[in-house]
Amino acid sequence: VLREFKRWSFMQEFDAILGNVSEGNWRIALPADCDDQNTTKSIYNFHVGKEDDLVWVDKEEWNYIISGIAYTTSASAVSVSDITITLTDSSDFNDSGSVKIGANTYSYTANNRTTGVLTIGTSTTTNSVGEYAFQGASFGNPTYYTIFDGYIWFYPIISSVYANRNAYLDYYKKMTEIISDADLVVLPEPTIIQYYLAWKFLL
Repeated sequence: VLREFKRWSFMQEFDAILGNVSEGNWRIALPADCDDQNTTKSIYNFHVGKEDDLVWVDKEEWNYIISGIAYTTSASAVSVSDITITLTDSSDFNDSGSVKIGANTYSYTANNRTTGVLTIGTSTTTNSVGEYAFQGASFGNPTYYTIFDGYIWFYPIISSVYANRNAYLDYYKKMTEIISDADLVVLPEPTIIQYYLAWKFLL
């Protein structure tokens, strides 16, 4: 029954807090009980803090919005006094320039695309493994979002002004499969279960 319609009112979960957004990040995981993890069929609205709802775009439009941006993740931690940064893949980054990782921006003078190593001046800040690294991106209050791979992706990327705000989602939950007599039937008209069982018996 649920597959026929994704937005049953009795399955709604509005103003659900997904967690806090962090500076330099552009995605947050969907709730495990969100029925559709790859489209907006189960999504009603998404916003950060008290800001306006974001505008949903499909994957094609998303690719257009983020065109010209180089991005990857940090392959190793960055410590104070480091003179290099290792990225997971620096292939799309310029030969020299700057890279933003989390809340920190680093200027670099060389890019070894084979090893992913950027040569920087002496680092005065730290970053952890797996943080997103960007070049050519905009930072601020997110305006657009899309959904794929179980995540909400948003752009512009979170800036310091909007860091640590709550991410709110209005969505529709998936129904728990009924597999025992003790399971709760949440359908507002449970007689549909009777019809289903009668059909199964006849089948």
